[in-house]
Amino acid sequence: MAQTINWKKQNEWVDSVYATLNTDQKIAQLMIIAAFNNKDKAHIQDIECHVREIGVGGLIFFKGTPYKQAVLTNQYQKLSKIPLFISIDGEWGLNMRLDSTPVFPRQMVFGGANRTDLTKQFGVIIGKHCKRMGINFNFAPDVDVNNNMNNPVINDRSYGENKYIVARNGIAYMQGMQSANIIASAKHFPGHGDTETDSHFGLPVIKGSIKRLDSLELYPFQELIDNGLTAMMSAHLYVPALDSTENLASSISPKIVTELLRNQMGFDGLITTDALNMKGVSSYYEPGELAAKALIAGNDILLMVEDVPMSIAVIKDYLNRGLISQSQLEQSCKKILTAKYWCGLNKYKPIILENLTNDLNNIENDLLIKQIVKNGVVVAKNLDKIIPISNPEQYKIACINVGSAQLSEFQLQLNNYIKADYYSIDKNDSKESFDTLLSKSDYYNLVIISIHNTSRYVSKNLGLTQAQIDFISAIGLKHKCILVNNGNPYILQYFNMFKNVVVAYEDLPLYNQIAAQIVGGGINAKGKMPVSVTNYFPLGSGVETVALNKFEYI
Repeated sequence: MAQTINWKKQNEWVDSVYATLNTDQKIAQLMIIAAFNNKDKAHIQDIECHVREIGVGGLIFFKGTPYKQAVLTNQYQKLSKIPLFISIDGEWGLNMRLDSTPVFPRQMVFGGANRTDLTKQFGVIIGKHCKRMGINFNFAPDVDVNNNMNNPVINDRSYGENKYIVARNGIAYMQGMQSANIIASAKHFPGHGDTETDSHFGLPVIKGSIKRLDSLELYPFQELIDNGLTAMMSAHLYVPALDSTENLASSISPKIVTELLRNQMGFDGLITTDALNMKGVSSYYEPGELAAKALIAGNDILLMVEDVPMSIAVIKDYLNRGLISQSQLEQSCKKILTAKYWCGLNKYKPIILENLTNDLNNIENDLLIKQIVKNGVVVAKNLDKIIPISNPEQYKIACINVGSAQLSEFQLQLNNYIKADYYSIDKNDSKESFDTLLSKSDYYNLVIISIHNTSRYVSKNLGLTQAQIDFISAIGLKHKCILVNNGNPYILQYFNMFKNVVVAYEDLPLYNQIAAQIVGGGINAKGKMPVSVTNYFPLGSGVETVALNKFEYI
């Protein structure tokens, strides 16, 4: 099958299905509602009613287990007159929503690696996983350019701050998924990167000029459109340079959805709203009115409609009053049916439940994850040319884990390479404990600090306590030191004084182990900073180190 959709080609299946639908059913096809596989019987019965009686077009699943989701998918598909879109918010794979599935890196690690061949392999694998789970629509990739380090919601979900890297990796992920006939939905149009508000809780303002938006935020979206993108998600943002109507979210702005995205940028695929229950848009309208306004703006899919019967009634009223045209409803409904045909839903088959979890977890995933992380970890600075440590016997070395009371995976792996004294201190330990360890460090002429137990959230100060920041800073000012950040790159904003720095993104065993092998000389570092973190750690910086004649642990 084709890797993209020919929206203009006549399709007998689409026409025959469309001919069986009344107005209510046509409107219902535009709606995707939330389904959970960890909720009670009442929730399941409610979804069944929406599928069987109302005929909604699709479901978006959230937290739970693969097996339970597959069982429910089969159950709901059996009840549906027209096969359902089964969708997921799976930016870094199924694990974003489902347990017992592979933990792939978040997008910022891909940006650090900038290996589009690996990104495409990832997209192919996620396409396979979606197929195996009966999922046909993934709300990914995120192609926001994260050019604001205080962004509370995008952050490491973005490939980074370089629009070209964002675009190239977004295309690779999209093409990988679409090769399996999974709908890829780029987001969050027209760009959610430069904001300090989370659209789940308020209406973020994007302050850039039209010139800046056109040259930066819109660039990745245009590149994906030009390369055959199947779907686009419109975001709940206030972008006065594009539409200055007060409190009007971009997702319900005809100027932004129809005039800009559809007409100027030439996107002929499916346009879906972001979730219509998010406060960035739901605070200003009643549910039925909101769904109608989203349709007027030019969206085809209404995601997570809060009140489906009310929304259908209001949209019908708008149709009768001529505020929405019958041709627009027909076009959107037929687009959805065309996409379902492309996904293979005209020949729908239930999910095979046997060996489901085993099929999703295999060595192919593990090998790719390791390749991505190995290429993504960054030696952000190496001013003392001490990474890797080629002559550890010349130093009296302390390796301090700052964040948890136990020895970290980083320390355990580093111990295979370097004779050192290993210390651990919990992030919530007393000031006296930090002061004691600081005094102890005077005995050493090389200190390796590894940061652990942090957070990706700016609102939580990236998981750092003031005691941690003060202690790490004091070590950096007193000693020759290597700082290993097993967390978000933006943590480095607190530690400009360090001359030798490794960024390993996540406090997971694999990331810890790879960082330790880079410091110890088992493997070389290749990654580049995917974002800028103050002037000391600029975008694209990073030192490619060498591997010493030492064993690599696999």
